[in-house]
Amino acid sequence: MSVMSIPEDDKQYWVTVRIADHEWSTGMPKSAKKKYNRYNSLLTENNDVIRFPYSSIEDIGTVFVYLNMKTKISGDKRICYWKGSIMEFTKPNPDLRWLQLTPDLAIDEV
Repeated sequence: MSVMSIPEDDKQYWVTVRIADHEWSTGMPKSAKKKYNRYNSLLTENNDVIRFPYSSIEDIGTVFVYLNMKTKISGDKRICYWKGSIMEFTKPNPDLRWLQLTPDLAIDEV
């Protein structure tokens, strides 16, 4: 996973994925250069199957992807986000995909 066109050059950001009440984070980037952060992490530690208490995948609803940064005063902040339907992630062999994140205007860091 990579993040391009980050808000500030040479700064470290991390990505969080939230599906229903489950959340996973990339952790800090393995490489942070200019407007680019690169991560080497899997969604789950052991690539386990994730179980949800829903009768169908459509009931899960929305997937959120957040771009996070550390601040000196208020700690960790989710500064950008993407939200989409879980149905966009049901392909067994998905193609490479780019997600354009939206700045969170309430945080006002981007």
